[in-house]
Amino acid sequence: MNQTKQAKYEEAVVHILLSRPTALAGHEIDEKWFTKWRPVIAAAKAIAAAGNEPDMVTLADHIKRPGLLQELNQILRNSHAAAENLPKYLAGLRSIYQAVHVQQTLSSALAELQGGADLDEVLARMMQSTLSAVATESRNYNHTIKQALGQFVDELEAQDIKAHVARKKTGSAVDGRTARGKGYAQSLKRRKIVEEAFGWVKTVGGLRKTRHIGLAKVAGQALFCFAAYNLTRLLNLLVFTPKPAWSAPT
Repeated sequence: MNQTKQAKYEEAVVHILLSRPTALAGHEIDEKWFTKWRPVIAAAKAIAAAGNEPDMVTLADHIKRPGLLQELNQILRNSHAAAENLPKYLAGLRSIYQAVHVQQTLSSALAELQGGADLDEVLARMMQSTLSAVATESRNYNHTIKQALGQFVDELEAQDIKAHVARKKTGSAVDGRTARGKGYAQSLKRRKIVEEAFGWVKTVGGLRKTRHIGLAKVAGQALFCFAAYNLTRLLNLLVFTPKPAWSAPT
C-alpha cells in the first residue's frame, strides 16, 4: 500500500475511532496495519486489557510523544465534529479503494449512519471488514509485482540475458551470482545517472515547485531545463582527456 493511500485510510478511520477511545479498545484492530497511530492503538488495547479505561491520562503514561498526544487531545475534544465528518470520510474512502468488497462495506456503513444507526456498532463492523480487506489488497499487490518481475527475469535468462533489475536483500528474483558481477555494479551506477537528470531539473532548474500556471508554460519550462541539463552533460562527454605519456604502451 502506498503512503498516500495509507495516510488517507488512517485519517478516515482512526480519526473517528480516537474520538471514542473506550470503543476503540473494544474493536478487533491490529495496530500493525497503521503507521502514525500505531502506538496509540497499541496503548489503548493494553490499557483496556488491564481493566482500565483508556483516556488522556492513561494514554500519556504509555506514549512518550507529546506531539501525538496533543493531536489526540484535540480529536477527543471534537468528537461530535468527528462523527459528523464520518460520511465524508467514508465517501472519500470509496473513491480510494477499487476493491468491490471494500466499496460495498463502506456504502453499507454510510447508509446505516444516515439511517440513524449507532456510530460504535457501525464502526466495529466496518473496521473488521475493511481492515482485513485493505491488508489483503496490499499483500496481493506486492505478490503480483514480485511474480511479474520473477517471470521477466526467467524469460531473459532463457535467452541467456542477465537481468540487471534492482535486487532486494531477501527473496529477490536476481540471484547472488549476478549481483556480484562487475556488470551489475556498473548497471546500478548507470541507473543512478539516469535519475540524476530529474534531480538536477528539480533543484537547479526549479521544477520542484513550478513558477508558472498552465500546461504549455510548465512544459516549456521543463523543456528548457532538460535542454540546459543536456548542455552540461555534453561538456563531460565531449571533452577529450589525453592519457599521460607514461601510460602509453611500449
